[in-house]
Amino acid sequence: MVVLRHTIAKELNQKLAQQHCIATGQRMVMWHSVDMVSTRPGRAGAATAMPSPPDLREIVNQLAPNQTKEMLGIGYFFKGMCFRFTNSTNPAIGHMTNAECVGEALILHPDEPEDAGGPVRMLHMPPLAICVRPLQADVGDRFSRLFPQCPHGCIIIPFPTQASSFDVQLRIPMLIGGALRTKVYSRRRNFTLGVGYAFTDYFCQVRGGLQGYNTP
Repeated sequence: MVVLRHTIAKELNQKLAQQHCIATGQRMVMWHSVDMVSTRPGRAGAATAMPSPPDLREIVNQLAPNQTKEMLGIGYFFKGMCFRFTNSTNPAIGHMTNAECVGEALILHPDEPEDAGGPVRMLHMPPLAICVRPLQADVGDRFSRLFPQCPHGCIIIPFPTQASSFDVQLRIPMLIGGALRTKVYSRRRNFTLGVGYAFTDYFCQVRGGLQGYNTP
């Protein structure tokens, strides 16, 4: 689906993923990103970063994906979910920016508590990795022969150890780091995967049209 604004694409991606999940008869698995906040950019800010307060997390989660470097505040997954890569780690195996992939398996943290049931499973900590099948290349058993948890034809996207940093403008001053501030730097860790159901018209112009895109 093509839309005109990033905020609309974000909302549609969430709704379409939920509908796709329901249509396949599965449960959605969800988790929170790891968010820190600093009052200075760059390395200086990284050294003084502190956990983001809940009020700030809520504000950041309302930002459009292009304002958070495609880092979602809440991740979600089900088998068969449509994703797209947000970086070009390895183009030779189809892992390149905006290329489509399909979620096939989730590797949970070993300390994750047992599933308590319910319509949605909310994880207590982010997964260790997501296994996705690129649609632009056939990777065969390149990963599955080394990692038994990885299905054939998939690659492993690990949970990042490095955070992506982006500035957040606050309309109302917030007390952070002992002072009222109108600008802070959010440092977020989540998977480098975007949801692949809705796109902006600009995205489609860059890709040269909609050829090759799947619908749920």
